[in-house]
Amino acid sequence: MDDQYKVNKFIEQAVAGDTNEAVGFAIHLFDNGLSKVSIIDEVLAPAQREVGEREQRGELGVADEHLASSVAETALYALASELPMPAVHGSVVVACAPGDWHSIAGHMFAEGLHASGVAATFLGASTPAADIGRYLVKHRPNALAVSCAMPNFFTGVTELADAAYSFDVPVIAGGRAFAKHPNGHYASVSTRARRT
Repeated sequence: MDDQYKVNKFIEQAVAGDTNEAVGFAIHLFDNGLSKVSIIDEVLAPAQREVGEREQRGELGVADEHLASSVAETALYALASELPMPAVHGSVVVACAPGDWHSIAGHMFAEGLHASGVAATFLGASTPAADIGRYLVKHRPNALAVSCAMPNFFTGVTELADAAYSFDVPVIAGGRAFAKHPNGHYASVSTRARRT
């Protein structure tokens, strides 16, 4: 079964709202030797990208996209419950930029870290900078990872980075918003992160 077949099968089930089949398919892949990280990287993430692209082209509606995301999120939770790996390589807090409600990529990143032996805590969508600061002080992770799906939330990335830097917590930021855009907005955040 090739990767594109797996992606297409998951999309078909997710867009149809067939949560049991989609989650069952992900668990089947895991039970047959595909690692959690491989399922995320080769099936769930490409499926989400494809669903997003179809929505952008008008082939799917926003409701379809949200449904597929919900199904993918359920698959992530199911995979997370399968033989959790012990954390042995530090800790990372993963959060989405304030205003960014597209949380699934951040969740996938956190689960991938966890499956690789890193204690990863996912705080979810649109996390306020003040709350990040309090959380970082209390839990003292090795790093903060900020997920940003859309360039209009770059200000939020900077807010979270500033909060983390004020407590000497290193920051990594990524997500679809950091892909090259004609307007060049991504450069200002990337430059700021490198300077700090």
